[in-house]
Amino acid sequence: MTQKDNVDTKRHTVEGQVEVRDYVLMRNTKTNKLSPNYNRSPCEVIDRNREEVKLRKKNGVEIKRNVSFLKYQENDTSESESVAPLQPIASPISVQQTVNPSSPML
Repeated sequence: MTQKDNVDTKRHTVEGQVEVRDYVLMRNTKTNKLSPNYNRSPCEVIDRNREEVKLRKKNGVEIKRNVSFLKYQENDTSESESVAPLQPIASPISVQQTVNPSSPML
């Protein structure tokens, strides 16, 4: 066993859940407290060698990062990035009210 294996067993480390062809979010560098923690556009994992991961962004740029800088994304949002428009809700109450001019106003 190597020293790394000994330390991993001592610290009870587990293998990450990021696999090849998964979509992940990459951590941003914090410039202020209002900046988001992760980049909004997902990246595809194209290669993984232990903790080193090779990613491909949407524009085709390939970068290498450590697994600790990634967040696993459950579903692929690259195909469904547009948000569906809201549908109007049918109201059970009628909006038309008849006003009787002879009735007293309260």
